[in-house]
Amino acid sequence: MAKIKLVGIEKFIKDVDRTRQEIGKASKLAMKNTALELKTLIRSEIELKRKVDTGQYKRSISTSIPILSKASVKSLVFSSLKYADVIERGRKKGNFPNLDAMVGWCYRKGIIKSGATKKYDDLKGVDKSAVFLISRAIARNGIEGAHIFENATLEFEKKMVRIFADFFNLYFFTK
Repeated sequence: MAKIKLVGIEKFIKDVDRTRQEIGKASKLAMKNTALELKTLIRSEIELKRKVDTGQYKRSISTSIPILSKASVKSLVFSSLKYADVIERGRKKGNFPNLDAMVGWCYRKGIIKSGATKKYDDLKGVDKSAVFLISRAIARNGIEGAHIFENATLEFEKKMVRIFADFFNLYFFTK
């Protein structure tokens, strides 16, 4: 009968566990930095497509890195504004947009003069007609989506693996 004695196995197991923890930390950091890069790209895309009215949509782009488990990390880049989906995917024809929201938009675009009221029911004459006609055109034709997230994500996927690897390498080889 042969006996085999493993010397240093406890140290090896500790080193493997420490390395696993370091890989987890590096992955989370890389995901965070990758999500921040995508957020920056999406904000730039918003500027390029001139989808800035008040700037609220651009400022609403956020990131979140929920930890799903010890082995799984996910990054999210999103806007929590209720109208973000309309900007991204567009609006189907058939329903009128919110008329009070249209008053503010028309006023900011210089289409009407008395939009400071913010209420459609408070408008009179030409201003009320202008808001109604634009809203009716939207209801009839819909609005084409800007596809900002979709386009930025497609563009970013090409760079994402490289960026993730760069952050990962930076974490391990700059210590």
